[in-house]
Amino acid sequence: MHLPRFIWLVLFTANISFGSIVFDLMHTRPECHHSGKPTTWCTFDDVATAALKAGMEKRVGQMLEDAEDPEQSRIAIAYFSFSNEAVFKKLCERGKAGIPIEGFFDVSYRGGAKHPGKLAKECQGPSGDNVQVHFLGLDRSDPGNEWRLHHNKFLIVDTGADTLKINFSSGNLSQSGLSIHFDHWVMLEASRKTNLARQHECVIQSMQKALDPNDSGEDAEEDDPDLYRSSLEKCLKKNTLWDKGTEWVEDALKKEKIAPLFSPDPDDRVYKVLAENIDQVVKGGKIYGAIQH
Repeated sequence: MHLPRFIWLVLFTANISFGSIVFDLMHTRPECHHSGKPTTWCTFDDVATAALKAGMEKRVGQMLEDAEDPEQSRIAIAYFSFSNEAVFKKLCERGKAGIPIEGFFDVSYRGGAKHPGKLAKECQGPSGDNVQVHFLGLDRSDPGNEWRLHHNKFLIVDTGADTLKINFSSGNLSQSGLSIHFDHWVMLEASRKTNLARQHECVIQSMQKALDPNDSGEDAEEDDPDLYRSSLEKCLKKNTLWDKGTEWVEDALKKEKIAPLFSPDPDDRVYKVLAENIDQVVKGGKIYGAIQH
């Protein structure tokens, strides 16, 4: 399977600033209380309380509220799963206010009954076309098919100012992803001129290209992963610090303390960078990992 993900080499703690990038790290807090169960054992009945404790729904809502001017602002959102009611309501509010919104979601949402589909049908502004929703990946109801794109998880709010507000996470924008799952959320403010911001723009452009290779304005039924890869490589090479080797990662870390890595990629650079960092660990050092799948 080709599951596109983004991986970050980053050195930071909460509320830290490195030049033109400000980091804030938050975690969901699945702390529940059920007789005979550990405190991390939660049920769906605990979602509302856990979400309030984590504070992520509020923070995401604040990010979206910063998009105020339909002429200057825009919102880009890409999540594999999107079922969080609080976030949907805030996003829909922004759409009805005329803010341009572009969303990229899994193909399983195609049909309109759930939040991604409802976003395009029910949340348009006065122009009627400021909210665009795309669906990536093959139909999983067909046993012969498998996921290709997509598994990106980020939210970008562009208010028109020099600084973009970016959120990326291990969690999805689901009810449980912002409450009772073990997830982390990284809130960033970054100049649009940074390598970090420019690489995200390349990912957005490449997802668009994978669905609409001829720029016709109409999405194809299926995305093209190979076109995604080639488009991403071309954009990264032209507009960011990226090159085919791995030396650029050290350059990015030196300048911004963060180096985004996206997949699928044609050069196995995600593997190469991770392997090189693992090889640098000497006796007495430690490697920490958190992996879902």
